[in-house]
Amino acid sequence: MRPVTLPLALLAALALPAAKTASGSTASPCAGPSLPQTPADVTSQLTQVGAGVTVLQVTNNQSNWNTYADIPAFSAAAGVITYSSFGSRNSVSTSNLDGTNAQTISGSQQGTESYVTVDGKFIYYQGQNPNQTADLYAVPVSQAGSCRQIRLTNLNWIPVSPPSALTISTSSIDPGTGKNVIAYSEGAMLRRVLDDGTALPDLVLGDPENANVLHRIRLNPKFPNILWYKRDQPLPNPNGVAEPEIWLVNLNSPNTVYSLTGSVPADHNAWSPDGTQIGYHDQTGVWYVADVLNSDGSFKLNNGAFTSRKIGPPAPFTSAANYCVWAPDGSAFLCTAGSYPRESPVYLMSLDGSQTKYLAATDSTASTFDGIPKAGFLDMGHIIFSSDRTGTPQVYVVSGFTTTFTPPSPPSINAGGVVSASYFGRFSAIAPGSWIEISGANLAADARWWSTADFNGIHAPTSLDKTTVTIAGQPAFLDYISSGQVNAQVPSAAATGPRQITVTTPAGTSAPYTITINGEEPGLYAPPSFNIAGVQYVGAYFPDGTPVLPPGAISGVVSRAARPGDTVCLFGVGFGPVTPDLPAGVIVTQLNNLSLPFEVLFGAVPAQIAYAGLTPGFIGLYQFNVIVPAIPSGNAVPLSFLLNGAVGAQTLFTAVQN
Repeated sequence: MRPVTLPLALLAALALPAAKTASGSTASPCAGPSLPQTPADVTSQLTQVGAGVTVLQVTNNQSNWNTYADIPAFSAAAGVITYSSFGSRNSVSTSNLDGTNAQTISGSQQGTESYVTVDGKFIYYQGQNPNQTADLYAVPVSQAGSCRQIRLTNLNWIPVSPPSALTISTSSIDPGTGKNVIAYSEGAMLRRVLDDGTALPDLVLGDPENANVLHRIRLNPKFPNILWYKRDQPLPNPNGVAEPEIWLVNLNSPNTVYSLTGSVPADHNAWSPDGTQIGYHDQTGVWYVADVLNSDGSFKLNNGAFTSRKIGPPAPFTSAANYCVWAPDGSAFLCTAGSYPRESPVYLMSLDGSQTKYLAATDSTASTFDGIPKAGFLDMGHIIFSSDRTGTPQVYVVSGFTTTFTPPSPPSINAGGVVSASYFGRFSAIAPGSWIEISGANLAADARWWSTADFNGIHAPTSLDKTTVTIAGQPAFLDYISSGQVNAQVPSAAATGPRQITVTTPAGTSAPYTITINGEEPGLYAPPSFNIAGVQYVGAYFPDGTPVLPPGAISGVVSRAARPGDTVCLFGVGFGPVTPDLPAGVIVTQLNNLSLPFEVLFGAVPAQIAYAGLTPGFIGLYQFNVIVPAIPSGNAVPLSFLLNGAVGAQTLFTAVQN
């Protein structure tokens, strides 16, 4: 018997079960002209791919892209993804999740962004009218039969720059009609329309930039009267550069607007799935989340401002959070590492920002705007991004991942793992105001020093990337974190005696570590690089920064011995209170004097002290300006100090030349 030849459509139906809607019924998308796209598995061709992850290139004909990360690109009601195709027609396209059954659903010469309504029933976009002007169009993609365009607006808009295209919002559901409401603008005024073409009242928004063109607008997915938006800079602005502010407004009171971040620039915002939060990144590529709405849709203000918290990302994606969005179920963030050293990968980040999961390299060169990856979720099992890795922008779909993370291990402090700063004596006891080193495991999610952004004026941070340290029940100040070491300054209010130290991260709090806190635990700066042939020299410097060492002691470093009468500078930690009182954790802004008696001896000869106190411009660092006494020459002259009559514990030397 000869084999039966089955129709191609039947073969496709047998090979790929029809998509299901959220309610479980079989989806039946509208039908349009087919597109000659050939999906291909490119997992092995990419620079790097996460374990178990598969990457399909779903387009290969013309140029194609998936617009922005926070723009819905999957219709569960129709079981299709949407993307924009550029060539002779500039059309809106759809396909199955695996790229099969690609088709055109729009007319020609459409805009560059296509959106799926929040209920998945429509795909909408800027379309071209018969008279070559532009308007907003929609296709009821979930309706069976031929795909048909619905003209939603009657602008007859002639594109000018800026904007060169309509500014279009994500949709929300109008509670009065149950229809999708879409916001859009061709200039400075906000317009809205329902999915049946019913126009809602135009609005002038009350922000101080409201003469400027709207740059980006996003309706809240749950509360259709809430909108965030961003405006262009004033004309002339040929490149369409945006202002730094993000504004929020209740469209029922359009004259009252709120700045999301105040004077801090923010960009590439995204609504949370429940509509109560907005995520954004700052100019350094760090992702933040702002609480903006209560559960009833009212603004969640704290003294007239929204509360934001820094999320991440940690290493290796530090300062590389671009186009981040929530997973549809709110379980994780998806980000594109635009400033990553090379392959511009997409990755998942835990909600607390402590963990990441590498998904796939995009290998984009970003030679064109459409080729810049802006990864977004299609559903919980599929992610879409565009890349110009093949020379032209194409659309890719990632699968084979989960948004769950292995719970991180809580921090732990090593036995003997707390000492005073190692370059200043490395003592097993500490003192208020002194700098200490804590060694252990899982102490932080990443490794970095503090930065200016971590300070509150002159006040040092007590938290770096969600790592905190408590000493004697008081928050300590942090200047460095890593998984294995944290540097902290002991708070001034820490009581003396045996006290406990803990380290806390999002994974938990370490077991307490007991250490002795003394009133003072002084140590002079004596780095390992100043240990010359087993002789530990003190870290002394001339006022011009030249180190006090025998000439040629360190290869490549200019140094010289001190002469009697020279002033040399020593530095230290743990020397106790000063007058006027300057607490720990504050940048020193004035001269001060050490409260306890202090002496420096060269051999057995005391030196004159020109200054002894905390160093202006620093935190917790003491400075001693010492005048070298008249003593015999020597390349290893013993140098010691007394604080309140007690001899310092270090064995140190310096170089003197008459």
